[in-house]
Amino acid sequence: MIFTLKILRKLLGVVFKMVKLPIKLVSLLSGSQVASVGSTVGESMEEASTETTNSEPAEETTPVGSPNKTPQEAQKYLTWLQYGMFGWGALQAILFVIIITSLGMISLQGQSGILPLVGVIGGIGVLLPIAIGVGLRRESKIAWYAAIGYVVLNALSIFASPPSAIVQLPLAIGFGYLALNSKPAVESTINEPANDEKTTKSDAGEADKPESGSQQASSSDVSKKTAEQEEDSEQSSGESAQKDEMSHKESAATSGEGSSNKQAKLQLEEYESRLSDKDATERQEVCRELATAIDAEEVPTDAAVDQLTAILENDDDTAVRKAACEALGAADTPTATDVLETYRLDSDREISQTASQVLRNKAD
Repeated sequence: MIFTLKILRKLLGVVFKMVKLPIKLVSLLSGSQVASVGSTVGESMEEASTETTNSEPAEETTPVGSPNKTPQEAQKYLTWLQYGMFGWGALQAILFVIIITSLGMISLQGQSGILPLVGVIGGIGVLLPIAIGVGLRRESKIAWYAAIGYVVLNALSIFASPPSAIVQLPLAIGFGYLALNSKPAVESTINEPANDEKTTKSDAGEADKPESGSQQASSSDVSKKTAEQEEDSEQSSGESAQKDEMSHKESAATSGEGSSNKQAKLQLEEYESRLSDKDATERQEVCRELATAIDAEEVPTDAAVDQLTAILENDDDTAVRKAACEALGAADTPTATDVLETYRLDSDREISQTASQVLRNKAD
């Protein structure tokens, strides 16, 4: 029972898609027609503005509702649609020959009344897609609309013979997709003569322009312009000399700053090597020196804070850790404050009291 219900649901879904396909194709076709009308009006307005203002031509935009394909890509779809129409005509011809042969055998038995009607309908069914394919070879817009109509007609014919949907429905979907994506190629072919005419008009307008007043200037105006150009060149040379001087000063300052940074880094490395000394008194002295260097901005503050934090985390001597806490008070950075806040709750009471005292001193 459940299996039967699943089959019925599948069949209802197929029927719904068959009903929806022609409506969707017609709506897409009508949307493309409206977009093409809007693009034609826009082109005429652009032509009028170009003739009046002699401005640069506007960039081409894709009309709303049309497929987002360039004419080169659409040409490929148009070629496939053309060959598809020829193939469809060939398929109809094969079916026509089979039907005529069968009816001819029946007519030999004296029942030949239906043969002429079938011959006319079959001939139209064979010739129509071939004629559309020939029109598409010439990139005719009428042939393109005929192809759309032929696809919609074949999609609607599914309702007359539901078993034919197995063949007709995939063909209708495929040809509809090719037709909708090939429209820009047909539109570009139609618009090319208008573009050529527009270019000819613009060239003719430029040729008919009168000479400007600057070309008819007197010799006195030319001499004034020459003098002004000489003054401008002198000013620009003076400005370039000032710029060169400023760049030399900046490069000197940069080199000086680089050397000071290098010296500070070397000094910090020396402190780091002394902090690993076995003598606790030496390590305690290094922490005090680091505090002085941080206060005098002789070493990078962040790197010095990292070294003092490492002492607090790894050193076993309480006096050295207290000296590191006091040295962190000289660093006016959020990182140093966060470290002191952390060690304010340290298990070692002396370290906790020292961190709290340093934080109070920083707050004051």
